[in-house]
Amino acid sequence: MHSKEMHPLLAMLAMVLRPVVRFMFHVKPKGVENLPKSGPYILVGNHVTNVDPLAVAYFVYVQLHRAPHFLAKESLFRVPVIGRFLLAAGQIPVYRTGGGRNDEPLKVAYQYLEAGHTIAIFPEGTLTRDPNLWPMRGKFGAVRMALECKVPIYPMAHWGAQEI
Repeated sequence: MHSKEMHPLLAMLAMVLRPVVRFMFHVKPKGVENLPKSGPYILVGNHVTNVDPLAVAYFVYVQLHRAPHFLAKESLFRVPVIGRFLLAAGQIPVYRTGGGRNDEPLKVAYQYLEAGHTIAIFPEGTLTRDPNLWPMRGKFGAVRMALECKVPIYPMAHWGAQEI
């Protein structure tokens, strides 16, 4: 694990969640060799179920040896205890009400990227509503961030979490 990415609370959470997630999922990544071992980049993936972030965080932490940082809906950060853990572990709240721009979360994400971290984003911004679980139309934030920060963006797909 890159020590500059690891917050002590994130390491503690990983120690607790790793066996739980390993029990829930059978993560078999393919193409890991195509992802950089260090340096900033953005991972974008499909969002099928509420447990997707756990599966992706497990992949990023265990397989890539990186600290997972997500842009996540702000309401998660209002859940007692969980919200504080999410913030302390480096997750970034995105405010979806008000119809305005989300410049503040992007600034925080830019800081993580400038520090050499990885950001994971579900560009749809929400769970798919398609009954066959096909992705919905994505938002442009990940592409905007990659262009403005001059970092690569890597697509990824995962499947099976919907069985949980």
